[in-house]
Amino acid sequence: MIRQSHNIKNQLKTINESFPEIKITLSGELLKIYSKDSGEHRKITQFLKNYKMDFFLLTPRNERSLKAVVKELPRTTLSTEIEQELSAHKFTKP
Repeated sequence: MIRQSHNIKNQLKTINESFPEIKITLSGELLKIYSKDSGEHRKITQFLKNYKMDFFLLTPRNERSLKAVVKELPRTTLSTEIEQELSAHKFTKP
């Protein structure tokens, strides 16, 4: 996300020339940039750093860790049993 500044038109022009296929939307005072994949995400990030634009990042969905809540288990269930069941279903520790 890019914070709007006094030269936002120049920033948008520069971004669109370099990445014509990305989607940019306005949300309040922020410009949201959506990339297709993580490779493009990294290229855009490097581009924004090189041009010293004021921005911040959200972690892409495919790089975020999955959090789960397991409900309705007996109190006597051991944490090792839960870990074994989760690993049997291909969930791993971060």
